[in-house]
Amino acid sequence: MRSTTVSRRLAAVTIAAAAVFGLTACTGAGPAASDSTGPSAGGQTTEEACRLVSDTITAATDEFEQATTEDPAAVADAFHAAAESIADASSQVTNEEVAAVLPSLQQLFGDVADLLPAIIEGDTSKAAEFEQMGADLQASMQEFDALCGSAE
Repeated sequence: MRSTTVSRRLAAVTIAAAAVFGLTACTGAGPAASDSTGPSAGGQTTEEACRLVSDTITAATDEFEQATTEDPAAVADAFHAAAESIADASSQVTNEEVAAVLPSLQQLFGDVADLLPAIIEGDTSKAAEFEQMGADLQASMQEFDALCGSAE
């Protein structure tokens, strides 16, 4: 029984780690080549807004990486912190295109954080929901990456 619980916890942490490491790859982002200098109505360029969000997500993933090595339950706290960081960054983003992708990212980070404790404790009834959130998170990050471009 104990090994099953540990296996489920490790699986949840592994899934979360894969999602966040995927985010790190996307957030080495520079602006998309077609829109790097043009400011939106708020006066902020896509490049400036992308850099702000990218820096925020990178800082959150650094926190996540530290949490996974110590306590699987801390992963949920790291996802909550990431959602809060994205909310804080959102208040500083005036570029309309970049601002449009932030609510879904913030919501998904918060949703994953809320669901992780059940997954870590072995609630298999939440597995499909968790997988869908992972797919949604990846899609949102791909949308951000398409807008902001990725590091070559």
